[in-house]
Amino acid sequence: MARTLAAFSNGTGGRIWVGMCDEGQPLGVVNFETAGRAMNAAAALVDPAPQISFHRVPLVDGRSLLRVDVRPGSKGPYCVVGKGGERVAYLRNRDTTCPIPESEIGRMRKNSTHLSLQEKDWRLLSLLERNDGMKLKELVRRMRMGEREVRRRMVALHRASLTREVEGRGHVLTPRGFKRCRERRASGP
Repeated sequence: MARTLAAFSNGTGGRIWVGMCDEGQPLGVVNFETAGRAMNAAAALVDPAPQISFHRVPLVDGRSLLRVDVRPGSKGPYCVVGKGGERVAYLRNRDTTCPIPESEIGRMRKNSTHLSLQEKDWRLLSLLERNDGMKLKELVRRMRMGEREVRRRMVALHRASLTREVEGRGHVLTPRGFKRCRERRASGP
């Protein structure tokens, strides 16, 4: 749980359901308070502390689910601290929690809000948000721009930790890139 809390905090936030089976069927928790204490113990292993809130969701048979809402963090990278003091940061990749490579942690410490994005940058981010990875040639074709200009813009977006390149998939948004897209939609263009 600590890894998932750290991963959601490093990304765009998320929701954890305690008492659900993998197929999505509600089973409920035997003791809601014990489940909450266990989740607090997991959160205590994350540094800095994640921003979480607990909610009881009653089921018809008297059992309950525990819903844990995790807000995206602003003090990251959020790391799980091991017994020996080692710190490992995590990110969420679809339904998998993965350790963040050391090379990415430095980029996470930078704040990308200083990057002023132009309309063409937003179009690139929007394309990547709607697609699960795009190669440079496909971006060039869909943007109807020259390869050199698309490459230049992608380098700037990568340096701002809004995009990254994944072997076999091409360019993808980072959690910070998803967050910026979501914030732009919320505030309007």
